[in-house]
Formats: sequence, C-alpha cells, structure tokens
Amino acid sequence: SPAPGSNDLRRYERHWTPVHVDFRVDDFEGTLERALANGARSEQVHRVPGFPPVAFCSDPFGHGFCIVGVNKL
Repeated sequence: SPAPGSNDLRRYERHWTPVHVDFRVDDFEGTLERALANGARSEQVHRVPGFPPVAFCSDPFGHGFCIVGVNKL
C-alpha cells in the first residue's frame, strides 16, 4: 500500500519505478530535442503558462525519466 489507509497497491509501471531521474535544465527545448535525437521517446509534454515545462520520457530500454525546464517568470 502506498499510504496508510489506502486500498490501492503500488504499481511499478512507467514513472513509478524504484529509481526515477528528473533532469532540471535551463534549455528545455534543446535538451528534449537532443534526447529524442539520441533514442529517447517523449511520452507526454506539458507546457503550462506560469509553470516549468516538463517532458515525461523513456530511454531506448524503456526506463522513465523527466526533463524539467526552469520556470522563468
């Protein structure tokens, strides 16, 4: 159970693996572009005004990681 009192069970699917890396970068678009050019897959990209952009990605072996931009308000 992920939390006391929860009936849910922890699942180790995408982005719920025991180890997950987030990369905080100044050049979000350039970093995402380079990751994709080198075999990564972009699963979701969020660009919400007022918040840092985030890309949920996986490497060529299926391991999840995120690229997180710097919020430049």
